Amino acid sequence: MKRTRRDFVKISLAAGSAVFLPLGFGLKKAAAQVPGGTLNLSSLPKYMTRLFVPPAMPTSVPRYYEIAVRQFAQQILPAGLPKTTVWGYGSANHPGSFHYPTCSIEATHDQPIRVKWINGLMDGNRDYLPHLLPVDPTLHWANPPGGLSGRDTKPTYVSTPGLYTGPVPLVPHLHGAHVTDESDGYPEA
Repeated sequence: MKRTRRDFVKISLAAGSAVFLPLGFGLKKAAAQVPGGTLNLSSLPKYMTRLFVPPAMPTSVPRYYEIAVRQFAQQILPAGLPKTTVWGYGSANHPGSFHYPTCSIEATHDQPIRVKWINGLMDGNRDYLPHLLPVDPTLHWANPPGGLSGRDTKPTYVSTPGLYTGPVPLVPHLHGAHVTDESDGYPEA
């Protein structure tokens, strides 16, 4: 059976990434329960919104960035339609820099830069926002309390831990950067 675009539900994630999940895996019901409903994609006017060209990310000091991810509402659909809640990056010290897609990091060959990544996915009470998808805490990385020596292991105190309620785990990946493996945003970071 050939699948079409209507057979998938799109879940947008931070910094321009998205996940397309087949509706055949029980997601039809979940998609129908999206708060506020869903849009009929065939009814949206196409090519109405000007393409965003990301400016340079503001620095805190030369060649040092403090970049946070936050949740905010942004006009992504054509004008007149509601804003979209997105997770996007920006300078922690420049609130107006948060955008989806995010700003570009400028670097010069043979001049290293440093980036401090900040998880700012918090509500008004400074509590971490819940993940958009269920997180299986028995997978690889999902034992943060295990520390470096106990990572990639299931906790010994329970056979299967309860639902993950910690901060949304984030692993930024920078396209075009020349970095070593541990800084390249691989899924097990």
